[in-house]
Amino acid sequence: MEQHKIKLLPNAKRIRAKQRRWNPRYTTMVKKELDKLLEVGFIRPVETTECVSPVVLALKKNGKLRVCVNYKVLNKVTKKDQYPLPFCEKNLEEVAGHEIYTFGDGYRGYHQVKIIPEDQLKTTFTTPWGTFCYTVMPLVCAMLQGHFNI
Repeated sequence: MEQHKIKLLPNAKRIRAKQRRWNPRYTTMVKKELDKLLEVGFIRPVETTECVSPVVLALKKNGKLRVCVNYKVLNKVTKKDQYPLPFCEKNLEEVAGHEIYTFGDGYRGYHQVKIIPEDQLKTTFTTPWGTFCYTVMPLVCAMLQGHFNI
């Protein structure tokens, strides 16, 4: 299986973002999400690293909490892929006209692309319970700083 590489630009500076404060009432929900990610092996604990990105919290419409990592700084110092993503319309055309659609394991479905071990530390984020990195590509959550008052 192909694994994802995170290639940095030659003169990339190290990424050191501080942990953000959260509303204390969301602490339990964040801890549950981290425990779930650890249990299935999508993240792992990290002792030391050169790259640390902040965690961002956002409330979903259904009242649940979405825990994301703000990789904006990492994205700025990453070499861009040489091939474009497929157009969404093309994917939709392929499934159009079918009577039945299924969606099996959505949670695991988002985390199927492994990150090569030597690049996993580039995805490091910090929490009150420790520092962790992703072993798989995380669910993309486009967040802009300051847009959520949590």
